[in-house]
Amino acid sequence: SRSNRYLLSDLAIAAIACRAAAHAAAWNIRANLPTLRAQGLLPQLPDASPESIDRVLAEIDARAASTERACGQA
Repeated sequence: SRSNRYLLSDLAIAAIACRAAAHAAAWNIRANLPTLRAQGLLPQLPDASPESIDRVLAEIDARAASTERACGQA
């Protein structure tokens, strides 16, 4: 809840970068799910459903937004 005021922009940027990385990874996962299923590799990935990806992204989005608000932006 407290941070050095000179680091707030760095913290907000880190939250934005983490959100962007998660969304980029989700695009890759969604693009590769059909291939993984076809190769029989999906059973090794128990939480790779589109719904679980959406849940994880929603949590990441919420945490990033909370971090940005705490830093004084958003």
